Amino acid sequence: MPNRVLIHLDPSDPPVELAKVNATLRSLIEQGQDTRPNVRVCENFTCGLPIEDVEELKKILPSY
Repeated sequence: MPNRVLIHLDPSDPPVELAKVNATLRSLIEQGQDTRPNVRVCENFTCGLPIEDVEELKKILPSY
């Protein structure tokens, strides 16, 4: 998909060096182990709240 970025973050091996220059990634790493697997839809340099429910995500994605 053009203009799309997918970040898969493995909490057991976070990309610390990349997080030093990417505030969004740094924020995700700082939240750490306390979060359940989730998806965040980002648009215009702003990321939405975490989506943990697959059905909720299906409702949002067709609009993109």
